[in-house]
Amino acid sequence: MDNADFLNALFGLEGMPRYNADIKYFLESDFRPQIFDLERICPGPRNRHGYRSDEFEPRGDYNILFVGCSWTEGQGVPRGSIYPDLVARTLAQRTGKTVRAWNLGSLGRGAEYIARIVSSSVDFLRPDLVIAVYSTADRREFFDLDGRCFCFLNVMSDFMRQNPKAYTPVTKSLVKAFHDLTSSYSDLAVLAMSLRLLSATLDLRKIPWGISAIANPAASHPFRDVIGSGIVDPRRYTGFLFDLLDTVPGDGAHPYLESHRVFAGKLADWIEARYLSEPHKVGS
Repeated sequence: MDNADFLNALFGLEGMPRYNADIKYFLESDFRPQIFDLERICPGPRNRHGYRSDEFEPRGDYNILFVGCSWTEGQGVPRGSIYPDLVARTLAQRTGKTVRAWNLGSLGRGAEYIARIVSSSVDFLRPDLVIAVYSTADRREFFDLDGRCFCFLNVMSDFMRQNPKAYTPVTKSLVKAFHDLTSSYSDLAVLAMSLRLLSATLDLRKIPWGISAIANPAASHPFRDVIGSGIVDPRRYTGFLFDLLDTVPGDGAHPYLESHRVFAGKLADWIEARYLSEPHKVGS
């Protein structure tokens, strides 16, 4: 892959964004298939591009792009009970229109993924609204010499201690180096730059958007610090977090049915009040 091919892929210029394992489009480095059984923790159905999402075609009357980490992808939660699906269903019932949930959530992803995937997808998908739910601020994306994305998060150090044989020596060295280089200041800088890029990308195209974060202090504290700084329009913040009211059985870390239901209800109310009331009513 030369630089031109990489940049074309990075910003989706060759077609729809996808991370299907067979296509190997920005599939995470080797650790993910070894550590995570995706079909067990995030079972299908998936759309033809590999996402736990409605198909991108045909379009609905109102099309919402959701992006975030495993809480948005819905780790351990059946399709149909994930908050993007619930939001779409609720708004469809309230408006009488077809509402599509385009869920680009991906396990282990952070602020850099949100900025990149929104930048690479909006010109193809042309969503009517984008909702981004931010995860812990210590996550980074790095690209190897083959153009594949290596998703780093600090908890990978814990994963390695628990299952050292699942990691190659190179991956172990990279994780240690990345861990040693991170700081709370770099976390804030990456989050702030992601939000500014999200704002610039969507405001330029006049696409409405909203933001929130998972109710983990490692996510919510830096998120609120950045929002409070005035770097982005604070009105884009929904005003509530994705609370952990119950957890996936045997997991203890990811939201389960009640958490998704409550967050979806709040989000549907926020979207309806802000974007679906007159003069922005669907179909008007």
